[in-house]
Amino acid sequence: MLLREDFQDFCIFFPAVLNRLKCKIKTYNDKWRLFQKQILRNVDYFGRLEEDTINELSLTLRDQFYNKGAYVFESGQQVDSILFILHGELDLIVRMDNGEEKVIDTLFQG
Repeated sequence: MLLREDFQDFCIFFPAVLNRLKCKIKTYNDKWRLFQKQILRNVDYFGRLEEDTINELSLTLRDQFYNKGAYVFESGQQVDSILFILHGELDLIVRMDNGEEKVIDTLFQG
């Protein structure tokens, strides 16, 4: 099995292979890939980008599933990604000084 880190190293040493893979992937448009690109286009910031850029961004999207009640991230934690809610909802919770948690908003699909 090829680990992500090993593949990234491979791409650094063999950029031509990476470019060929990207060209082939651009022609692969199954329903899931088309859906991913549509999600990006629906975001105002991304919607104005050129098709090649949307293709590049769509290659970086990953599925992540969370169980009910799980914390996605916590206050003060550095976040280096964008989350798109495809199913379910996400409560934004603030922990008060007394330790009590309050839901300040709920985000839904989109």
